[in-house]
Amino acid sequence: MWKSSVVFGISGLLLIGAIMVGAEKPVENLKQAADKLHKQGNYKEAQTLYQKIALKRNAKSKDVIHAVNRSLECMQRLGKVDQAESFLEEVIEEHANHWRVVAGVANNYLNLQHYGHIVEGEFQRGNRRGRRGGQYANALERDRVRSLQLFVEAMSLIKKEPKGKSTPQELGQFYLQFARAISYQREGSHRSWMFQALTDLSKLPDYVTGYNRGFGAARGAPVDENGKVVLFQIPKNWQVAQNDGERWRWLLEQAKSANEELTNQVRWTWGQFLHQQFGVQTMRGYIGPLLAKGAEEEAEGKE
Repeated sequence: MWKSSVVFGISGLLLIGAIMVGAEKPVENLKQAADKLHKQGNYKEAQTLYQKIALKRNAKSKDVIHAVNRSLECMQRLGKVDQAESFLEEVIEEHANHWRVVAGVANNYLNLQHYGHIVEGEFQRGNRRGRRGGQYANALERDRVRSLQLFVEAMSLIKKEPKGKSTPQELGQFYLQFARAISYQREGSHRSWMFQALTDLSKLPDYVTGYNRGFGAARGAPVDENGKVVLFQIPKNWQVAQNDGERWRWLLEQAKSANEELTNQVRWTWGQFLHQQFGVQTMRGYIGPLLAKGAEEEAEGKE
């Protein structure tokens, strides 16, 4: 086993050396070499090549996104998730004008390890592997807001491109992914009340220290100050949305408008939300007390 690992390691280094020495090789060559190293389990060497592809300004968006996804996977396997955020921001800097890459990075922010530790005033993502010190913290909401900021940037780029340049399928999926980012950690009847807030996208929130993520739970559907159920109307556009619930609904409508094939999926998503809020299962926990109260009133009436 040890001999086999050494052979793989040496072959990986030789492969990288052959590619990186001399003239620049086409992205496809780098991709094939990186994928081969990844398949062999040589994640350190594969990550080197994937990052090289991801930061190539002339690389195609699909190749950049593939390289970013694989590079983050390699970081995870190598215990280097603390490098993920700086890497993603480098990718954005290189490909700021390509909406597919920007959206791809936005999606990856939702998939990062959100927990870590504050050490000497700096957030270090992931486990500390036996190292002592530091205060436990999480970047969940911070990562969500950064994801939303990038989705907004990508949406702005889409609006600037010539009509028909992107396919209905691409645009439909983009808006569905954006909607997912809005609803991230807000799914389910116990957290839907958070849709009433309008997330501030002008700045990143602070890291949350301690083991309590700060997400409270509430029973029942959210209501306004007059006790009326909040259903979240579809706003005219993104800018006039009053809360995240309206943003979410607007994005779902954009997905349907961009690609009519998503109509049933959008309807199902909205129907599922309504079922979570108002389905008969929401009465669980209330039936017993109501029956008990009715029995007491009936007993009192007989006396």
